[in-house]
Amino acid sequence: MRKARQPNSSTALARTGRAPFWRRFSIEITLGRQPPIECGLLKTYDGRTAWKTPMVHMTNGLDAGRLRGRTVDMARSNPKKPSAVDQIHLGLLDLIQRSALAPGDKLPSEDQLTQRFDCSRPTLREALKILEQDGIIETQHGRGRFLTAAASLMVERPITCFESVSTMMRGLGYKPTSSLISVLATPAGAMVANALQCSPSTAVARVERLRFHERKALVYSLNFLRIDDLPTGGLEAIDWTGSVVELLRGRGKEPVMSTAAVSAVMLPRDVSEDHHLADFGAALLITETCFTNRGEAVLFAQDYHRGDAFSFSFARR
Repeated sequence: MRKARQPNSSTALARTGRAPFWRRFSIEITLGRQPPIECGLLKTYDGRTAWKTPMVHMTNGLDAGRLRGRTVDMARSNPKKPSAVDQIHLGLLDLIQRSALAPGDKLPSEDQLTQRFDCSRPTLREALKILEQDGIIETQHGRGRFLTAAASLMVERPITCFESVSTMMRGLGYKPTSSLISVLATPAGAMVANALQCSPSTAVARVERLRFHERKALVYSLNFLRIDDLPTGGLEAIDWTGSVVELLRGRGKEPVMSTAAVSAVMLPRDVSEDHHLADFGAALLITETCFTNRGEAVLFAQDYHRGDAFSFSFARR
């Protein structure tokens, strides 16, 4: 595996997802129908790409002993509520996609939009600023805001959007359940240490899980995170069926962006044999390192997505 380029605190803050819209890749990959591929990218919380790079790994999070091997409904987890600006941003995207507006057409006025979304003018302007930074609209002083040609390249759920596996599955119409296979404390080792920017001897939690939809295994996950970043009380006191993003957020270490490598592979033979996954077939492996907004690596994961169950889109120009 190629060595990942890791951002430091200052670079992460300076480059958090403000790349031009046209720099997003845009292609649809459906596993089982494509030759092996690998690409590097950095995903931010709202889906805008900060920079592209070859990559490395991520994680998720009652009593581990009692839960091991049980299937738990992930639909009960509570994803982070979007901010007011995020909600208006999504509303504007939906308005653009559903309206008859074409490139070069003028957007409704600020007064019309604040009434439509029942929001303040500053909140609306922040959301419009995101669209402008993404190249979807342009402002012509004294005339208003207009759609650009890039608006026609918008992708509903781009692969560059940073979100948990459970959130992603729900967004695709699945009802995810999770089975905890194992959780243990172990030295990081060279590969995990490189991703989490720690010593190879650093104690990390290794979490192994399967995600299902209607008893069909769709995602095999192997996750790592530093034990020092976890709540005290031991690994068995942590609810590993919930969201590790929320777990880390409660510790002041919320991951908001990641670097990732994507490749088409087969599930490792030992995993396939040990967990009766002979019919899993080709997989889309996303190897991911997740960072806080300060640029601290807090999460490392290898997620194998069943090839006949997932396809991911992104824009390319």
